[in-house]
Amino acid sequence: MMIILFGGSAQNNIACNISFISCGIRTINHQMIITRSSIYRNHNIVVMNMRRFLSGNIIRPVETEINSCFARTDGPKKRDIWLVKPTGKDLRQITNIPGTAMSPAWSPDGRYVVFSHLDDSSHALGVWDRLANQVKLIRFPGNTVIGPSFMPDNKVAVSLSTGNYPDIFLLNHKFERERPLEASGAINVSPSFDATGTKMVFTSSRLGGPQIFLKDLTTGAVRR
Repeated sequence: MMIILFGGSAQNNIACNISFISCGIRTINHQMIITRSSIYRNHNIVVMNMRRFLSGNIIRPVETEINSCFARTDGPKKRDIWLVKPTGKDLRQITNIPGTAMSPAWSPDGRYVVFSHLDDSSHALGVWDRLANQVKLIRFPGNTVIGPSFMPDNKVAVSLSTGNYPDIFLLNHKFERERPLEASGAINVSPSFDATGTKMVFTSSRLGGPQIFLKDLTTGAVRR
């Protein structure tokens, strides 16, 4: 966990980065309180309060509950998604589906875990709903569903194949295909976003081997 403080007095607004979590913090009587948070990748922050030591610019998390999601192999051609706390406690299996589940990601609102699912006949997008405690598989035209990732507004970006190579598509809040985010006639996979949702990094083979690119979703400009 890395915490970076910006600002000076206790009356200033302070921003911090905690691993993949981007949060806004304000201070009241030396208490640091999260006012907004965006949760990325495999972390679901349920409650986090930050307290500032009076002796300096050191803060510590208190009353924190974090669940990490990961894929675990349970036999030949069998892999499921599990949750666990950083302490290793409360291990919980949330899928039990024939085939291979991989690349899980939490939604920013903490309700969903999405993942890729492969079986002998097809690829699918897996969605676990925490409130309903249900899993559903969503299939799309084509034979590839790779590396789903949430945007800050709770929409999903995922690589889908509509031709010879997978391109990155945006899904709406119902996990339906909305529009392409990146299509170049090459392999485009593994999207990830900044806290504003206006910058996307991804892996592409457009220059030969796999390389990392950055796209400004406002202007459409792409650079390596």
